[in-house]
Amino acid sequence: MKRIFASLLIVLCLIGVCSPLALTADTRYEIPEVGISIWLPEEYAAQVRSGEPNNTYLSIVGFTYAECMDLMLESNMYLDAFSDDLCEVYIAMTDVGTADLRDYTSAELNTTLSTVKSSYDPLVSVRECYVREISGIPFFYIEYAKSSESLNVYTQHYITMLNGKRLDIGHSVINRQIGSADRNEMDSIINSFTLLSDTRKPSPAFVYTDEVSGVSFTVPENYKQKELEQNNGSIQFYRIDAPHVILQYMMTDLWADIPASERGDASREDIDKMHQFLTQSELEEFFDCPIWDFHTVRYNNNDYHVFSMAVTHVVGDTSIAVDITTAAAFKNGCSYVFQFPGTEGDEHYADFVSLLSSVKIPSIAHPIGSTSPGSIKESNSPLARFRQLLAEDIVLWIIVNLSLTILIHPLPLWLYRWCIRKKPVAPKRAKKIVIIDAVIVFVVMNVIAYFGSGRVTGAAIILWAWVSYRVLISGHKNAETPEVPAEEDEIEPDSEIEDISEDSDLTEIPVSAEEETAKEDPPVPAFCRKCGTKLIAGAGFCNKCGTAVIKE
Repeated sequence: MKRIFASLLIVLCLIGVCSPLALTADTRYEIPEVGISIWLPEEYAAQVRSGEPNNTYLSIVGFTYAECMDLMLESNMYLDAFSDDLCEVYIAMTDVGTADLRDYTSAELNTTLSTVKSSYDPLVSVRECYVREISGIPFFYIEYAKSSESLNVYTQHYITMLNGKRLDIGHSVINRQIGSADRNEMDSIINSFTLLSDTRKPSPAFVYTDEVSGVSFTVPENYKQKELEQNNGSIQFYRIDAPHVILQYMMTDLWADIPASERGDASREDIDKMHQFLTQSELEEFFDCPIWDFHTVRYNNNDYHVFSMAVTHVVGDTSIAVDITTAAAFKNGCSYVFQFPGTEGDEHYADFVSLLSSVKIPSIAHPIGSTSPGSIKESNSPLARFRQLLAEDIVLWIIVNLSLTILIHPLPLWLYRWCIRKKPVAPKRAKKIVIIDAVIVFVVMNVIAYFGSGRVTGAAIILWAWVSYRVLISGHKNAETPEVPAEEDEIEPDSEIEDISEDSDLTEIPVSAEEETAKEDPPVPAFCRKCGTKLIAGAGFCNKCGTAVIKE
């Protein structure tokens, strides 16, 4: 049982389903024009474009309020902040139509990053750049230095495009290199970034099909598949307007994970039965953590074990406990696991139920393999698509299998009986024909089953063999040429003749012709064949010498 739980542990690995770290804000600024809010350390004095004059900020920069507004309008800035040691934080926004980096693939993000990098002034020295995701939102991080005769500025620059707006969030230091304290401070600021509203057009629901297992389900609207840096077999979908809400799916072939030496004759159905009676205490003992709300529920003809558990994630120096709800179904010797970052009472739990209600698991064992380039190529082939069609349509699967069985097994023998021979076959010969045909059919059907991922049933072959035998001998009793009866073996006459005693005066009694030709039972002799004494009527032995009486 421990080995089974070990396999289950693999499929229940909880990856990337955690809420962002909540930070204690000293000062949080909301910028409705940009549609965001952000936290700044208390040592910063900030001026917001739509806000009242901040005298502390104006005294640091040495501008009047009017001059500050003109500069912010010219630079598309909506917030500018300075600290006493002349560290600056700024936020700018520009309309860019309908662009949204959340719709970009990894390749498109890298291409766009190269374009943004090349747009910098040649006098700007770009030191580092990469794509960074924050709360499900892609950002371009560019670190650069700009020098002049009297001023050297080092900047950490974050850029993203959301809802048709380009956002620039920068953190600059003057006349000194960027240190670890500056990096930590900027990380705290950018991690506090949140959207006030998301006017992005809702993403429609779509059907996802796992090319490895053949499982398909409908992903609810406003979800997008998450690109994972490391493919460990899990598939994740995050909610666009709440990136921390992640629906996760994972499949594991439990039957294949058990070594053949330990598996024995256990079938995939046996593995399914072993997992039908998992208990809450067994799971708690194995995971060494409490599990609650453990129950079984049925969605779309699939039975799920559903339970909640707390998973601890470490972010920096802080540990975060996240509640995870897991629904696991066992079929075809495989586990199909779906996870939601929360519990039944959470706001988006209905999305999880909607996904579970749409899951379609093939009713026959689907070919399980790895997502290597070769297997992906095979899964896109016409044969793989036909396999998937058979797996999803049980009626079509029955029709195809029945047609192949009739075409390969009984049909050739039926054609031989009615179209070629046109007369019955002797029973002995029919038996030999049927046995040879059954062996050939067994081999052919196994070859077809191997490529079709099915199985051959011996009972079906025996049944069709019996039907074919009856067809071959049909009409045998009424045939025009009856079988020639075998000749009876000739009976050799008895050569043993007992000698009559020399002392006997009896002579041989002649047998009449009527007695030879009589059809009644042979008559009982009147005299003993040995001593000649007259026999008593009905006696079985001679009353003198005891010789048995034999009917002539």
